Amino acid sequence: MEFYLAERYGIGWLNDPVGLSPETAVVGPQSRPGLSIHLSGVVDVFTIHFQPTGLYRLFGWPIPSLVNEGVELADLQPSARSLRDAIAAGNSFAERVVAAEWWLMKASEAAAPGSTMDHAARLLLRSGGIPIADLAARAELSVRQFERRFTAAVGLSPKLYGRTARLARALAFKERRPELGWAEVALATGYSDQAHLVRECTALAGTPPRRFMSQTFNNGPTPPR
Repeated sequence: MEFYLAERYGIGWLNDPVGLSPETAVVGPQSRPGLSIHLSGVVDVFTIHFQPTGLYRLFGWPIPSLVNEGVELADLQPSARSLRDAIAAGNSFAERVVAAEWWLMKASEAAAPGSTMDHAARLLLRSGGIPIADLAARAELSVRQFERRFTAAVGLSPKLYGRTARLARALAFKERRPELGWAEVALATGYSDQAHLVRECTALAGTPPRRFMSQTFNNGPTPPR
């Protein structure tokens, strides 16, 4: 959830015209490259990040319909207008956190109980490389049943979610260990070689990892290795 308390982001897909984000957006899982964000004016954004199955358990929303989308929060949850007002009224980050936690605690009173999908998503988030058949067996489900339930709760299929989680681990690893070459990063994070990492980053993020890191973390170009 993103609460824009000053200027909103300008957003677009590939060559589509840039429009403005909703005032309060629910941003679903991202499964493809192409989203562009444009900042201007005064930016003041309060963001709440959820665990992979968090939105589904709290609100029961159709998460697959939110993939690659940013939807006005009030359209999904009309009571959330009070949350935005409370966050906007906060005079500090700490006060905004208190307002958000109070609202989410109230919402959690009607939340669905935990399930094996929560555990499976966390395992994939940490590792990115567990075979889907093994996860299905742990959940005592067929592979097809597991894939269907996982996608309903997370939004992405377990295979695609695992790929995105592994890429995120690789990029975070490189950020922590900038002295390592990409071949070393690839092998340390479960890729067969550097070329495999480059292909996955290009497919999922739209650009090779070196360029992605330069654009995202604004560290300048990474020296060739």
